[in-house]
Amino acid sequence: YAALARPRQTVVIYMGLSGLKVIAEQLIRHGLAADWPAAVISKGTLPEQRVVTATLATLAEAAAAAQLKSPCLTVVGEVVTLHAALARSDQGRDQGT
Repeated sequence: YAALARPRQTVVIYMGLSGLKVIAEQLIRHGLAADWPAAVISKGTLPEQRVVTATLATLAEAAAAAQLKSPCLTVVGEVVTLHAALARSDQGRDQGT
């Protein structure tokens, strides 16, 4: 985990939903801030795609509250902060703007 817990690095974890709490705890333990941005994407690229964003410390709880199901992709890093802007951009494109 130490090699993964570096600022300015994006970490992507495939199929880590069931171990999300441990993954987050270990990344924090090895140096990432508890308030580091993180997201879980369920069923990415499909019409039923769902995205939950939170901090590293609250991600497992947020994913559980949203009742996400696998397959999931977990993204940890500053890139997660772009989610809202990119979602707005996609909506505009879907509406032909």
